[in-house]
Amino acid sequence: MPPAPLTCARLGGLAAGVLLLWSLRYVPLDRAQAHDSRSLAVGKEIFLHERRVHGTRVVAKGSTHFHIFVIPVCSAVLYLEPHAHNDQVLASVPTALEIAYKRKVSAADFRESTETLIARNGLMTPRIAALVLKFNALYRDIKPGDRYLLEWHPRHAVSIRLNGQLLGHVGSRDAEFAVAIFSVWFGREAFHPVFRADLLRPIPEIAAEAQACRRPRFSQLRTWVPWAWVGSRDEPSRGRHCHRHETT
Repeated sequence: MPPAPLTCARLGGLAAGVLLLWSLRYVPLDRAQAHDSRSLAVGKEIFLHERRVHGTRVVAKGSTHFHIFVIPVCSAVLYLEPHAHNDQVLASVPTALEIAYKRKVSAADFRESTETLIARNGLMTPRIAALVLKFNALYRDIKPGDRYLLEWHPRHAVSIRLNGQLLGHVGSRDAEFAVAIFSVWFGREAFHPVFRADLLRPIPEIAAEAQACRRPRFSQLRTWVPWAWVGSRDEPSRGRHCHRHETT
């Protein structure tokens, strides 16, 4: 006996759905997510692939698209000199950390977490505490889409920018203070261990990650699996980053 018409319709719909998902395996990223050798896409945020810190060239070394459960918190990129290893971020080398926020955060929250984490890392001496007080005064309330950029060069102070605007700098040529500030994200007691681990993981070479530019549009569904509830959006695939060289 042939299947009932309703069963045939359901089978036909299922087959069409399977074919559609199969066809999406190699759909290119949206134009807003594709980028060239001068930029880096992390989540839906675009970052420079390299920048200058007081004249010294630094390049993207690590990145994270960080979320808690399924709530996006921020995207971030760590910049160091080309020859530097990611774990040298607390070794008094030219460093930049840019963070693009997805949630509102008050200046008071930034100040509290900065003081707390520096203290937990055992770096809050009386002298450092006085500098932290000056640095914390520079923080502002932020909204989704805002970006903080922290920069440090051994011959200069630690500076902080909000959406490209310099808010100030503290601790001229003070490596101890720079280590204290960056310990908030990279210290033993960091903001979040997954955030730290993602940024300390080297970004794969462009050629090795070419295939990542053709991942499916529905890959976001992976954030619902248990091992990706807390971490970067691309866990457990370890955060792929698509690169496309410019053609002339």
